[in-house]
Amino acid sequence: ILVQLGNGENFVFDLGIGPLRNYNTMRIPFNTINHVFFTHLHMDHMSDLPYFMMFRPIQSGWTPLTIYGRSGSEPQYGIAHFVKHMLEMTAWHRDSFNAWPIGEGYNPNVREFDFMDEGGVAYEENGVKITHWPTSHTKDGATSYRLDWNGRSICYTGDNRPNSLT
Repeated sequence: ILVQLGNGENFVFDLGIGPLRNYNTMRIPFNTINHVFFTHLHMDHMSDLPYFMMFRPIQSGWTPLTIYGRSGSEPQYGIAHFVKHMLEMTAWHRDSFNAWPIGEGYNPNVREFDFMDEGGVAYEENGVKITHWPTSHTKDGATSYRLDWNGRSICYTGDNRPNSLT
């Protein structure tokens, strides 16, 4: 899900199979996307992240991408662990593209929050507020989001089941 606001900000919720092809078709430059929020770590919600992170810097995405996601019941189930090991997996790629001006594009900011937090604030800047809460999906650690801006809101739950918090 890509949310484009009238204030020039773009937010992505989950980055599974195929959205990057759609963004290219719609001519949305990768460098205009600076915030990616994940509901959970199933591959159909995460699989385009390595490609996006590796090619965003050479499309003038020279500032760090900020990646938001939950912790897990154990450290290896959190977004920080996932991104750390994804960067290890892409070491050769990153080094081979270091010849181009990439600035801090290969150095993501990872904002991991407690997956049990009910209504925590994941993001609040420029009149945009994004809250998160735990939701039900196969295993502890899935989360949902609500983006509020300019009197409007959107909720995104991934493919999670409804619960009383949602």
